Amino acid sequence: MASSERRSRVGELVQLVPELISASIAPVISEMSGGWEAVLYRVDGQAGSLVVRSFEGSSGPWKVRHESTVIRALGSLGYPVPEVFAVNLDSSTAFGGPYIVMELVPGDPLMAPDSPPPSADVLRECVQLMVELHKLD
Repeated sequence: MASSERRSRVGELVQLVPELISASIAPVISEMSGGWEAVLYRVDGQAGSLVVRSFEGSSGPWKVRHESTVIRALGSLGYPVPEVFAVNLDSSTAFGGPYIVMELVPGDPLMAPDSPPPSADVLRECVQLMVELHKLD
């Protein structure tokens, strides 16, 4: 990532999430792997870490609106989802398209190409979460 591009992204996040920034420490932004339809960025700041999910292409605004609405609705029903902090539907952002700023959930992706298969306990937990998801109204 070019230095000017990185400064632009930091500047945009400073405006979005000021509690991450102190007068002397800017956040560290790094691209994450594992996004299927989104480009993922991890933002580490003094107050914690966030994820930025950026969607490129003409359907980007729709995807951001839809995904953030679904995540917020599931969270309001008590389903375990990351908290959505901000949404930007503008197609010409420093992140390459519309994006969602959300809580970073600790852990590793379950289905990353170079990850070991999940344990039986993790699979049971996933199945239980699916059962709970289908119970929601």
